[in-house]
Amino acid sequence: MFPHAFEVASSLESKNETWRSAPFGVYVLGGGTALSDCLATMEKSMALEVVAFRSPEVLVKGIKIAGPGCVLVDATQGAGQSALDTQSSVLELGVTLPLIVIVNRDGIDVAVHAFRQGAVDLLVDPTVEQLEQSLLRVKAVALHQYEKQKARQETARMLSELTPAERQVLDHLVRGLPNKNIASLLQISIRTVEDRRARIMRKFQVDSFPELLRRVFEAS
Repeated sequence: MFPHAFEVASSLESKNETWRSAPFGVYVLGGGTALSDCLATMEKSMALEVVAFRSPEVLVKGIKIAGPGCVLVDATQGAGQSALDTQSSVLELGVTLPLIVIVNRDGIDVAVHAFRQGAVDLLVDPTVEQLEQSLLRVKAVALHQYEKQKARQETARMLSELTPAERQVLDHLVRGLPNKNIASLLQISIRTVEDRRARIMRKFQVDSFPELLRRVFEAS
């Protein structure tokens, strides 16, 4: 299924610019020497951090949840149930890492169950190029999810740092109330509302009110 690693080196070289410099975790369950060779080459060329595990239980414990990554399960060597067990275990832990499942042509039943449980990609006896393209797609999805998650966490942190008075003003702002109405409701001057609004925007490091609203709504 997979040629030796040196055969794919040249095809990967031209795609280096597609990958970010920070390592992307690829957590592998199952797979033989050929798959390991291919991933070893991709690990350097595509800025991957490949880690292999022997069982779903060990994999779930070993995943570095703090960073972006994906789970790659080779179900071509009798690991079909392990693929489904891994997927279920990861979901039960609340981990949202994308899952790629590799099956042979006799493992379509595993593929159906994997997709029903939310697998992002399925490869049937893939070539090296197909595996590479799958990782490209899944990495793009995973990085997008990770960046959105980090943005929500950062916004939540900023919200927690607002004073009660600033939070009062922000709550009314996101309801669409103008400064004059907020001042009336809180029994403060319009200038005070403006000052608190300015402090909120500085804490959120935004230059416009629409950007502030976008950040707040993303975290909700």
